[in-house]
Amino acid sequence: MNTIERRVKALEGKSGRIGTKPDVIYICSVAPSPDGPVNLGPKLAYILKGPHAGTQQSCGEGESGDAFQVRCSAMVDAIK
Repeated sequence: MNTIERRVKALEGKSGRIGTKPDVIYICSVAPSPDGPVNLGPKLAYILKGPHAGTQQSCGEGESGDAFQVRCSAMVDAIK
């Protein structure tokens, strides 16, 4: 069991959602602003299912957060 799988298992235990493993975990970047933290969207993703399981993806330069999420979701459903 790798580190991310252990973390997911711990989060599942705390949330009570044992057995419902996500397809992708997105790590979002947050920046300070005068009005409080601003969510800059997903910057990293860990693919947990499909042919790319166990890989880490980075948001490309100029790629929107929505496009990044679509790309990662497509990787879960991709066929090798």
